[in-house]
Amino acid sequence: MRHTLSIVLIAALAALGIAALSTGWLQRAQAPIYEDTAAAVLEILENRYFDTTLGEFNWNEVFGRYQETIHRVSTEAEFAETMYQIFLEPGVSHLMYLPAELDPRFARAFAEGGIGLDVGWLQDRAIVTGVALESPADHAGVHAGWEIVRIDGVDIGQIATETRAHRWPPLNDRKLRCDLAADVLMHTYGQPGEEVEIAFGTPTEEREILLTRAPRPRKSVLVEGLPPNFLEMEAQLLDEDTGYIRFSAFDPALLEWLVGALDGMMDTSGLILDLRGNSGGFFEVRKALIDRLIGRRQLIWYHQYKDENAMIYSNSMSNRYRGEVVVLVDEGTASAAEEVAGSLQAVGRATIIGTQTQGSALVADWEVLPNGATLVFPIAVSRVYGGIILEGNGVTPDVEIALNQQQLLDGIDAQLLAAIEWLQTAIGE
Repeated sequence: MRHTLSIVLIAALAALGIAALSTGWLQRAQAPIYEDTAAAVLEILENRYFDTTLGEFNWNEVFGRYQETIHRVSTEAEFAETMYQIFLEPGVSHLMYLPAELDPRFARAFAEGGIGLDVGWLQDRAIVTGVALESPADHAGVHAGWEIVRIDGVDIGQIATETRAHRWPPLNDRKLRCDLAADVLMHTYGQPGEEVEIAFGTPTEEREILLTRAPRPRKSVLVEGLPPNFLEMEAQLLDEDTGYIRFSAFDPALLEWLVGALDGMMDTSGLILDLRGNSGGFFEVRKALIDRLIGRRQLIWYHQYKDENAMIYSNSMSNRYRGEVVVLVDEGTASAAEEVAGSLQAVGRATIIGTQTQGSALVADWEVLPNGATLVFPIAVSRVYGGIILEGNGVTPDVEIALNQQQLLDGIDAQLLAAIEWLQTAIGE
């Protein structure tokens, strides 16, 4: 049995193929390739898709309305756009058609060169929220709190317009802010050694800086020939009694590091788990983390599939972490990261600080289609303890606090500061 996914980008890493199938309104002996592929997609969705509204979503009726459009398709780009329009109808996350040759906008996310920035969408502007140490941006003196105005001569407003015109569900403001920030960041990516010119708005002036891209860190390839993931992680003691762990995805390549980082902090009284911008990932990674933070048999997730339900419990562990836990979240916290934050909150194991997560929280699987494209699709709704559905809703923090541009300029991460102060109060310092 394959491990299912709950992350959009990693879900592109495909495995088994399927045979072409014809069904319903597509029953021709010599169907064109796009109709053949559409038939295969429809068959998969009718057999395995779980309706996240808990009602009845009629995929055959939806595909029927697009029959003539698919019949007229003559290019892979046209077919991908048609699938995009069809997949908007249920309004759910983790539903995507990925062509074998990725669209340039999507392929840019996997480029191997970057400049070491984190970007947030604050007050309708692209703001630098972090700069990686020893990165090209760091060496150039770029500072958190600066506004990104242009990238290679392209105004951020133009990038934002393109993002708004081609959105992925859930279609809420939180997901939109995440997508806007991600698209701006992706425009800074390219090949290592190539240059990118960025115009920054600083407190005193607009500055244009020419930066040379460096290799993005920790390339992770789960399946050769398919797009890689690039992993960021950090573990440190903020003081002798407070641990801090941050990582960008629940990627199996990080499992050993993550377990080791947490085991190394077992003697601390407080732990900050920073899941801001964490896009999610694989089941075994989030389950290992949950086991060490809860450490007893406890119902944590309830996965509702099309034909069955699965009750998932944490395991009893003697070497569990026993200190206070704070989890930092924001609109970039998605999928498996939402499941972890939501379940720790639901069982009373952690205090959640930050801003509401985006609500992209389904269990997904994938299939390679006859034309080499990959279909990612939801197969279950995930509920955390107490029956809460995170899809569309997200995790609401116990302490809501947003990043502030002026504080970033002053070197203050308001969310991290709030977490530190909460822990100091909780452990009596």
